[in-house]
Amino acid sequence: MTSSTAKFNPRPWSYSRIKCAQECLTRFYINYVLKIRGQATVPMLEGSRKHAAFEEILKGEETHYIYTQEEWDAWLRVEPLVRGGKAEVKLTINEYRQHCHDDDAYLLGYLDACMGHLVVDWKMGQGMMYDKLQADIYAALNATAQNIQWPFMVSFVFPFVDVDKDEAPSVTFTYGRNTTDHADSITETFERIKAIIDGLEGEIELCNPDKAGDWEPNLDACMGCLVWNHCNHYTKELQWRTTIA
Repeated sequence: MTSSTAKFNPRPWSYSRIKCAQECLTRFYINYVLKIRGQATVPMLEGSRKHAAFEEILKGEETHYIYTQEEWDAWLRVEPLVRGGKAEVKLTINEYRQHCHDDDAYLLGYLDACMGHLVVDWKMGQGMMYDKLQADIYAALNATAQNIQWPFMVSFVFPFVDVDKDEAPSVTFTYGRNTTDHADSITETFERIKAIIDGLEGEIELCNPDKAGDWEPNLDACMGCLVWNHCNHYTKELQWRTTIA
């Protein structure tokens, strides 16, 4: 990649923005520099609709959705876990792990549900897919932005998995002031996140926002890419795969 005096500020970072940059800088360039987003898949749209429905129910708002029996049963399984909590909580912190306004944000996150000591992130698919980095980010945000007791938890909850059971399965991570056998230190957690961001910002610093060729592609990430039709590398990769097939 070529050094340039042109600057692009990738902040505020979020989990999705970090994952995009880790997976493919070309995709990051298309998404966040050119501000082009691909068309969502049917499973993505379905997941978004379910997220919105759960948000409305938790907020006690008049619903804009017609729930299926499956969706309502899924909500009844998880409602005791989030009863009395807040939905779609937006949190921002600066690079010194201090609560801040949007203009100074280093890290940003939207929590699906928050009960102070417990953050819940809905996973609406049929599988048990999750990423601890996402839990770490939500933990750093929640520890800084809210006055909570230690320890506290971030839980991935799967309302549509094992639907024949009374409780939805979940995966929970615990955080505290210090590292113990049962909890991660929130300070060390934030330093891990910061190290990842520092590495990504170092790569982005070398990229000219006016030169698409500066943003290195990851050809292994081409399949399933939502912005494939805006990427020359995808076309070349597809031609190459067709040739060797």
